[in-house]
Amino acid sequence: MQDARSATRRYYEYTVMPPEGLYGTLDAPFCIEDEGTWIWKMAIRQPDFADGGSSKP
Repeated sequence: MQDARSATRRYYEYTVMPPEGLYGTLDAPFCIEDEGTWIWKMAIRQPDFADGGSSKP
């Protein structure tokens, strides 16, 4: 017999991907020592079902 709670919940098994870092500069050449000029973004990819499929790029 199935528990009422388990009938309404769906569980998915998936692997959490490693974070990705995108970085660069606007005007200056990229210099690893000059962190003040860096523009960066970190992201972790997740499947559509993790947020209900409403993710926007």
